[in-house]
Amino acid sequence: MATEIASATDDAATLVTRDRGQKGLTGDDGIDGAGFNSVRQSLIDSPLCRFFAPNNIATTLAGSLTATRATTGTYVDRYGVVQTAAIDVMRQESNGWLVESTSTNVILQSQNLSSASWTKSLSTVSEQVGGAPDGGNYYRVTATANSGDVRQNYTPFGGASTLSFWAKAVTPINIQAFFNGSGVKDIAVTTQWQRFTYTIADDTGATSIIIGDNEMDGAGKNFDLWGVQVESKSTATSYIPTTTTSATRAADIISAQAENNTPLFSGAFSVCCNVVARFPSNSDLQYIFSFDNGDVTATDQIFMLFTATSVSELLARYSDGVTNVNRFADLVFGDTYNLCMTFDGANFNLYVNSVAVGNISVVSLAPNVVSSDLYLGSSIGGASQLNSNISDFRIYDFVLNADEIKYLSGIK
Repeated sequence: MATEIASATDDAATLVTRDRGQKGLTGDDGIDGAGFNSVRQSLIDSPLCRFFAPNNIATTLAGSLTATRATTGTYVDRYGVVQTAAIDVMRQESNGWLVESTSTNVILQSQNLSSASWTKSLSTVSEQVGGAPDGGNYYRVTATANSGDVRQNYTPFGGASTLSFWAKAVTPINIQAFFNGSGVKDIAVTTQWQRFTYTIADDTGATSIIIGDNEMDGAGKNFDLWGVQVESKSTATSYIPTTTTSATRAADIISAQAENNTPLFSGAFSVCCNVVARFPSNSDLQYIFSFDNGDVTATDQIFMLFTATSVSELLARYSDGVTNVNRFADLVFGDTYNLCMTFDGANFNLYVNSVAVGNISVVSLAPNVVSSDLYLGSSIGGASQLNSNISDFRIYDFVLNADEIKYLSGIK
């Protein structure tokens, strides 16, 4: 199987995928040649640090890891069930560990559609026992006439707003999700629970959210609904249940000492990880990792992030008085990518799925000191969270070669 991805020269590069560790047949890309024979296994198995392995948030670590979140937080486990993690307990999903910024669900009674907070327009609601995404109860919305729906007023944020909810139906049905006064989205509801999301860039004109209508066009038409959320975000974050008031989930802040976990700033290094690309739709920055050189100069940092300031892209920066930036915009929202940056003392490189997509010659070097902090899934200080999933994060104090980058990327 081969996959094309744009290279650093803007020419298409073809990734030939083979089983990990398998010898190829001829050539540099695994056709007739050495395969992964250039992998230095003993070095690969000895990173300075390794985080976000399955069932183990810190596999290799100097010192201790600090992981905090001042509230509970929900997540979807590997079996598809919505679970609740206790305060300061990190959340592992099938795509990796979830790191999020703070967010507030302004919808009241998010699971209790019988509440007076919800207006039932040309519809009734009935509680169904068991079987919700979290194993609890949910509600069935049944039309009493054409255009049946449920709705709730909210105060618009005056900017990006995202509506999300879980829905299913006994018989597949098409419904619609509205920011009333600002936009509408068609939703194809199937017989299986799915979480649907709808984001608008500016909700200034919205007066309420509406879920239903479309094929709810006659008495008896119905669908099942659970876990409704509206938040001031450009993407949906994990579900925040509410009752009589809005509710807020605190941010995840994950950090470790830099000493013996990060390289000297001017020394050779490699940083690799797997990340689900969920870049923002506005000018927000969503950091994958960050560390500095310990001299408290804001520009002297190494980090990788998703941004949409001009276009949705991945940005990797090595700053040492001179800002050196590699950018890559050919990403698909929701896809998982292996990302790797390397520095050999002169050249700063970026790889996506083992393909070189950026190279910069570094003209100056920062002081040769150990950085002060390493932040995972946020900027230095614990802001601008990733709002996505991350797995198999590693830092090495040497430059990975092409075979090693392929090996770690899982290209096969």
